[in-house]
Amino acid sequence: MPLTDKAGHLWAHRSTVKAGDVLITDGGFTCMGNHERKVVKSFEGPLLHCDAEYAKDPFARLYIDCSDGTHGLDGQVGEDGELIGLYAASVPTSNESIG
Repeated sequence: MPLTDKAGHLWAHRSTVKAGDVLITDGGFTCMGNHERKVVKSFEGPLLHCDAEYAKDPFARLYIDCSDGTHGLDGQVGEDGELIGLYAASVPTSNESIG
């Protein structure tokens, strides 16, 4: 999987995203609109439905709000650590510039 979208814009990356960061969605989500700005949040308390080793990873706690409630970032990680469908807020946000 490439680290960029079709237009060459970099996806956000697992290694650099943290709570408080702002991500921008692409148009591929059913629970979020195109080019929405989302603040990364961190779950408090115990993580359910995952093994104890995974629960130790701080990235496992990260999520953004969506129309379904929350959207865990761990479900967007590509094979090279890129977050498919999510850009760092530093990329252009017009429909013409993100594809």
